[in-house]
This record gives sequence, structure tokens and C-alpha cells, in this order.
Amino acid sequence: MFFIDRSADPHSATRVVTVSGAFDAIERAKSLIDQLVNADPAARAAMYNPYTPRGDETSVVVYVPNDKAGLIIGRGGETIKYIQRTHRVRVEIEISKVPSSERPVRITG
Repeated sequence: MFFIDRSADPHSATRVVTVSGAFDAIERAKSLIDQLVNADPAARAAMYNPYTPRGDETSVVVYVPNDKAGLIIGRGGETIKYIQRTHRVRVEIEISKVPSSERPVRITG
């Protein structure tokens, strides 16, 4: 768990980040924060959005029940972000123009 102190002067160039948890988890979090802070802008953007279109990419469409689409998105979009980040794909849940019991999900990568 981490906490960013927002009570600091808003014009300050630094913020205090408090990380808590097991020692190895704290070390991993510290390493990831260091990587993010020290990355150039292009690398930083890639960390936030690891999907990079390539010429050899493929798209697949799968259909999921409408009432299950939220499971793919997850609370606050965390599940879909996790899938995209760990598998380096783009996942788009399409909005169907025709009423249907299923929703198309396009996976590109």
C-alpha cells in the first residue's frame, strides 16, 4: 500500500510517498517508483499505456454476455488495465448498436 502526501506545498517539485507492506514488496514498489520518476517522457508514457501498435498485430473479437462485461472492466478499470499491461494488448469493449444479449470485446496485440 502506498500513500502520496498531498498536504505539501502545491508548488513544491517533490512529494512524500509512504509505502507500507512486506519488505520485498516495499523494495519492488520503490524500484518501480524510481523507474517511473527517472524515465524519459516517451518511456513514461509507455509505462502508463504499454500497448504499442505493430505491423504484425492481430485482432480477435470475442462475445461476452452483457451482464459480464463489467467483470472484464473491473472496479475502476483495474482488471482491463491489468490485462492490457501484463499481456501487452489492447482490449476494447465495444458498444453494440443493435440490442443484443452479448457484447463484442476486441483484443488487439
